[in-house]
Amino acid sequence: MSLDTVMSIAQQLAAEGRQPSVALIKSRLPAPCPMPDVILGLQRWRSQQASVPAQTPSTAPRADDTPTPSLPDEWQAAVRPLQTELATLRQEVAQLRDEVVMLRRLLRQASSAHG
Repeated sequence: MSLDTVMSIAQQLAAEGRQPSVALIKSRLPAPCPMPDVILGLQRWRSQQASVPAQTPSTAPRADDTPTPSLPDEWQAAVRPLQTELATLRQEVAQLRDEVVMLRRLLRQASSAHG
């Protein structure tokens, strides 16, 4: 399991308004992942979030500002399945990357054992 997958899950949780934690991330992983990798991925995600500049008071929205209109309901209904599919595809790509890394390691081990 790649750190990108862990970080992606943490981002999804944050987008849902939930505080990412090791337990929440592990519950959403598509495949088992070592605990140190989950912790490292969560730490990296948190450090990325900390490096994003916070809104300054001059750019922060004021209470009297008119809220931006949301997407029409029919657009939201059309976008939701696409967001779900995108998240699924990202997880699949992360899994494939992990498999490639594992296969490369196995090839190196096999070639060093025979060569």
